[in-house]
Amino acid sequence: MTIRSFSQAELTLLRQCLRAVVEGGFIEAPEFHTRLGVEHRKAQAILSQWPDLDDLDEDSDEYLLINNAFNELCHGLSLTDEEWGIWIKASKAEVKSCLDKWLGKKA
Repeated sequence: MTIRSFSQAELTLLRQCLRAVVEGGFIEAPEFHTRLGVEHRKAQAILSQWPDLDDLDEDSDEYLLINNAFNELCHGLSLTDEEWGIWIKASKAEVKSCLDKWLGKKA
């Protein structure tokens, strides 16, 4: 699945997720590349190009950032409810649903 098939609301949610992971300071600098598959500077550049991303190639930096940011929010990071609400205007279940759609899983 590619973000080109997302609704405007889903694109907004995805951008919120990417911003939280890239700009939120939840992942320490030495761990950023290891956990997200791209350097922090590259992640910032990808975010600045939003929504003109090509995430079709699973080896692309765009794909890695989207995939790993979603996974960090759904399974890795432990944001408090307050932190979550600052960055993301949707429930964790909605983010997980968006991840599943992006991965091509059937609901």
